Amino acid sequence: MDNALTLAPKDNGLSIEDQKRIEVYFNGKKVGTYVINKVVNNAIIIEMKCKKFITVEDKKQFWYYLKASQYKVGYLINFGPKQTEIVRRIYDTARTKSV
Repeated sequence: MDNALTLAPKDNGLSIEDQKRIEVYFNGKKVGTYVINKVVNNAIIIEMKCKKFITVEDKKQFWYYLKASQYKVGYLINFGPKQTEIVRRIYDTARTKSV
């Protein structure tokens, strides 16, 4: 499934980065690294899950990815056994200094 989600957009002219690493800083010091499943056109993050349902922890983790990165739009997609869930989030708070 993951390969199809990379190849199909590329076939349509979009750029896809897989497993993009984002350094996380606090008070100017690196405190960790997030690894995002996919970044589309250097503008949208996609985090994918394959579980029964999306948990509150999944949503929090996804929100932290948006908050810690330069990206403003993201999709959390869960390929569950009975249905696919898609959560779209926009982080539009003005960023006063680089993350």
